[in-house]
Amino acid sequence: MMDPNWHISCFLLPQMPRILKEVHACSIIHGDIKPDNFMITRKIDPNWDKDALMSNDTFVVKIIDWGRAIDMMQLKDPTFKGRAGTKDSDSPEMIDGRPWNYQADYFGFAATMAVVVTAKYGKLTGSKVGEYSLSCDIKRRNVLRNIIFDIINKFLNIKSVHTLPDWSEAIQQFSDFWETNFDASWRQAIGKFNEVCDLAATNHK
Repeated sequence: MMDPNWHISCFLLPQMPRILKEVHACSIIHGDIKPDNFMITRKIDPNWDKDALMSNDTFVVKIIDWGRAIDMMQLKDPTFKGRAGTKDSDSPEMIDGRPWNYQADYFGFAATMAVVVTAKYGKLTGSKVGEYSLSCDIKRRNVLRNIIFDIINKFLNIKSVHTLPDWSEAIQQFSDFWETNFDASWRQAIGKFNEVCDLAATNHK
């Protein structure tokens, strides 16, 4: 039997790339994608059904802190070199001294996924394109494990600024799993999620 809590991860995680897909379509790099910069804005409505939960009407996630955002429309040279300067937030391109642009957000999302499912930051491993990964202990019983590692592998091993991954493919991986495996235990999972939201709201009063 699958842990019903997978529903929460599979509901929340694709909301992040769905937002980033639209941000990048506007030629904007957020530049500081990390768990602290995603905010839960509301509880999950128990009346939302399987299809509604994957729609644009049921977002509970938003991105905050746009202080490092880059408007690519204002730049003649659409690439950068150099490091972000924040511990553990440098993408492989930054570390290697390769040109980068949107890769910063791909790396940030990969790192955020690791935190969502393990509650710990993963450490970047590898020394060249094709070998980069995150050392994160995603339990084998986590049914999203293979999907998450596959996305991490793709997003950390981008060959160049001209071969950026398609956000839609990552979104579709979660959507396909959701469509196939969604079941009634969802209600048990959202009950726990909403309890945590209530507790967080109480603690911040």
